[in-house]
Amino acid sequence: MMLAVPVRLFEHFARLLQVLGQVVLAFMALTITYDATMRYIFAAPTSWSLEINAFLVVYLAVMTAADVQRRGEHIGITLLPDSMGDNGRRVLSAIVGIVGCVFCAIITWRGGLMAYDAWAYGERVSSGFGTPMWLPYGMLPIGFGALGLDAVPAGFVRGFRRRHRVARGHDPVGLGPVLMLAPGRATLAFPDFVGQPAHGLRVVDPDHVSSPNTLKRN
Repeated sequence: MMLAVPVRLFEHFARLLQVLGQVVLAFMALTITYDATMRYIFAAPTSWSLEINAFLVVYLAVMTAADVQRRGEHIGITLLPDSMGDNGRRVLSAIVGIVGCVFCAIITWRGGLMAYDAWAYGERVSSGFGTPMWLPYGMLPIGFGALGLDAVPAGFVRGFRRRHRVARGHDPVGLGPVLMLAPGRATLAFPDFVGQPAHGLRVVDPDHVSSPNTLKRN
């Protein structure tokens, strides 16, 4: 597909933001521990730890959201979709996706304006450290822009690719096929994961799966 390469690049970018988020989390743990030690043991608190870590919390919440969405690991309430049929879930998923993309587009637009204004006017935090405000504001267009792009067109292309891989008997999301044994019969169950958290398992007869990695009955 024409969009396969851009989608792959986007997925690598989202993964990079996630890895940087892990580095940020480790940095926060170290600096907060250091600041608490200096504050309560040596009575010499730092002037930068609280300010920097407050902005890094924004990074963890915003910049890593696209990769979490890409892997379907956001916390969700499934009471309504679980009570619907397949067609109802598809319609609801489309509505949620459209509303989410519109919201992300608005935040990306406004966040970009805020970051540009803060950079143009040299806005800084009124503190001894004086963090430039365009740095935290700049996280908004990047993070929400990536989150919105995860659904259009990346989500549709990735969904098609996963359907194709599942149909061929390949593992779609790194979850290996499950071997299910019964008296006189062995079947393979693949996670039914196509862009959303799994709702169950699809059982496939090994004799009808054309994949070099599948298991065969004796």
